[in-house]
Amino acid sequence: MTPTFRCLAGSLAFAALTLPSAAQAATASQCMTKPELHGMVAYMLPFVVDSMVEKCSPTLPRDSFVASRAPQLSKELTKGQAAAWPMAKQAFLKFGNEADKDTRAMMDAMPESAMRPLVESVMVQEFGGMIKTKDCKDIDAILGTLVPLPATGFVDLLTEVVVIGARDDKEMKICES
Repeated sequence: MTPTFRCLAGSLAFAALTLPSAAQAATASQCMTKPELHGMVAYMLPFVVDSMVEKCSPTLPRDSFVASRAPQLSKELTKGQAAAWPMAKQAFLKFGNEADKDTRAMMDAMPESAMRPLVESVMVQEFGGMIKTKDCKDIDAILGTLVPLPATGFVDLLTEVVVIGARDDKEMKICES
């Protein structure tokens, strides 16, 4: 994937920058299923949009998409998070298999009431650092063109982009259907 595509995709929370960072543990012996990927995208996307708003709003005009309408997009995407969590959790636990035995045992024993805030905290930290202010204009332009899609369509589109982007990616493997 090109660096430009990685940046834009990451900023949109779906592809080659954000998900591979969450799923880099996917090795040739382990892959992410498309439902797991979809769940991860649906679960992570509101955090990415919020990070974009925080990082980019100060650098963009007040009437830009990110500054004015992205918060509403985040609210719409958040409505699907609860339903996405089971698949997202499966993906997170799958990649926990790559951790040492003690870490994996801790993750397996962790109640959801502790796991979700931990995952969310890590995502907010991760995404905040990935979004670069120099890319905010491009992010704003792309998001503005995609927003007529309903939140579910947005998640579906971004999931497909990740699948396409991961085809030649050695670090991220999507299982064959």
